[in-house]
Amino acid sequence: MDFTTLDTSRPLSPRGFPQATKVLCLWQKLFLVLLLLGIAAWAWWDWRNELLVLNGILTVFYLLSTLYRMLIIDLALKKQREMVVEDYSTPPDGKEWPRYMVILPMYKEAAILPHLVEGLKKMDYPAERLEIKLLIEEDDHETMEAAEAMDLQPPFSICKIPVSYPRTKPKACNVDIRCGGQARTRPVEKGSVGIPASAAKRGMHPG
Repeated sequence: MDFTTLDTSRPLSPRGFPQATKVLCLWQKLFLVLLLLGIAAWAWWDWRNELLVLNGILTVFYLLSTLYRMLIIDLALKKQREMVVEDYSTPPDGKEWPRYMVILPMYKEAAILPHLVEGLKKMDYPAERLEIKLLIEEDDHETMEAAEAMDLQPPFSICKIPVSYPRTKPKACNVDIRCGGQARTRPVEKGSVGIPASAAKRGMHPG
């Protein structure tokens, strides 16, 4: 089945971007069924020894997990925790600064939007090499109105994300990237820039 062209009204169906729609494959289901049957048969035959063995397996598992966590913590503490930032007066390659895109998915966050934008404006980076995209859900009218009222100028841009599920920020980023978010710069002028719902479901850039 081609999930990139599937268009359905079911809220939990594929919406044109990768999802875990198939949790278990056939052999995994068969293995779990046989495992449960084996545990049940063992319990019927000798449940006391079964409990002892299962308890021992779980104890070893938790012990190894604890030791692994302690190893990770020890390795982290040995690393230098202070970041050393070099003061670049010229681009790293001596020609031009790298181009960066900042993608900010938002939902019901009209109250913090002004503070967020104000902080982003203080970024010490050439504006012509920077793009900041505000990804706002199509039905989030409050946040959309707040963004449009701020009269944002480049490098800011506003992108409407079609209503789809799951309602998560990673999903909004996936939709924007699959619809050409990395390929085109779409600055804010008078209104916002939107992605048609049909294009977002197909994972294509309009036009």
